[in-house]
Amino acid sequence: MIVKRNTALALAAVLLASTTLGACSSQRFGGAGPTSTALPQPAPITPVQTGAVQSSDLPPIGGTTNSGLYDPSTQTTASGDFTTLNDVSGASTGGRDLSGPLTMEKLLGGWTVTAGVEQCRLNLTYTAKGSTGRYRASTPGCTQETLAGITSWQLLGSQIQFYNDANELIGTVFKSPDNRLVGTLAGGQSITMTG
Repeated sequence: MIVKRNTALALAAVLLASTTLGACSSQRFGGAGPTSTALPQPAPITPVQTGAVQSSDLPPIGGTTNSGLYDPSTQTTASGDFTTLNDVSGASTGGRDLSGPLTMEKLLGGWTVTAGVEQCRLNLTYTAKGSTGRYRASTPGCTQETLAGITSWQLLGSQIQFYNDANELIGTVFKSPDNRLVGTLAGGQSITMTG
């Protein structure tokens, strides 16, 4: 009797399992399953009313006049294949303090590098580039071929050197006496760095 009872329980368990699996498989393979109710769609969004756009000058920073915030004589101008900086007064590059010796701390972060009429964003990090003794650098989205290849950098005195993935020196920038960063790329193209 015990054997018949265990057999009956085992048979009931097998039938229950096959019914459950049969229900799952019919839904899974495109068979008729329980009908689902569609979720209600959200109400349409009312469009923003358009109107006239107003423009005006921003107020001065800190209540002072705007004199000195924009000086056309310090703007970069392009002529032919060369970019020149009109400011020769000795001011630092792009708001960064480059007075005194160059340090890693002064160079870290984002820079704008100009080569001819091309401008690229250059990011200098303090992250080691493998066992090269240099630090990681990147120029995301840069279309100038040599600048786009910059992957690492190092500071040697007042000289910043840029390298590609093949560990080739592809550019050098010096701190000039008037606190600007100027130099050349491999091939002789002149470059400037502003921050």
